Amino acid sequence: MKQHIITIGKKKYELAFTMGALERIEDAIPEFDMSNVSAFTRRAGTMIDIVYAMAQQGEALAGRTLVEDRDWFAAHIPASPKKIADIQIAVFNAISDAIKMENETDDGGEVDEVLQEIKKKEEKDG
Repeated sequence: MKQHIITIGKKKYELAFTMGALERIEDAIPEFDMSNVSAFTRRAGTMIDIVYAMAQQGEALAGRTLVEDRDWFAAHIPASPKKIADIQIAVFNAISDAIKMENETDDGGEVDEVLQEIKKKEEKDG
């Protein structure tokens, strides 16, 4: 799995979009829809939920335990447009890579409709 590293509070965290991350995101955001990820990363609270869940999984895959909690992430992510954009890009890339990995292992040659929707939304959003 490709690494997607973000820096928050002078600490580096790996992001991973796994079933564990998806489960935590859906628990935190019941209305979460993967085909509209960009909408959820535009709102501060849902973006923090997504980043926190993906950081938990990324760190676990790297053999580390995330000791910071969601409130720590919320307090240490600056509300600057550049930092928000950087985090959004890392989230999109981690999700895209996870979906691509799934497609590469598929034998049936089926089209991943969720990936297609995410790509369409990202193109529209800019």
